[in-house]
Amino acid sequence: MTIDAADQERANRMVDEWSRDKKDFHRVRQRMGEIVHADLDLLRSGRPGIGAIKDGSIDLDAAYDLARRTHPETRDAIRAAERREREQRAAQRRSGEPESARKTILRSLREIKERD
Repeated sequence: MTIDAADQERANRMVDEWSRDKKDFHRVRQRMGEIVHADLDLLRSGRPGIGAIKDGSIDLDAAYDLARRTHPETRDAIRAAERREREQRAAQRRSGEPESARKTILRSLREIKERD
């Protein structure tokens, strides 16, 4: 199957639009491609995929998440954020103080920002 120039241009525009709010996209872009190709190879051979291809289409969000979690730079940042979160929860449990609604919301926003 070959892709003509118009299809390629549409795909590029779609990826550009999708990636606008993805802070690590340029860092993990190549890794995303590797993950998608590996998933295609697995599915074509009849084995279970890794989640980048769903219902015959590329799931960019899943490929991005997998790429961020396996790319050395972003993986380390994700792990550091998760470690900080665990330490905060442990300190809070030790102090016996309930987390305020404001802190809960801010923590959730930080988590979302770190994932994207």
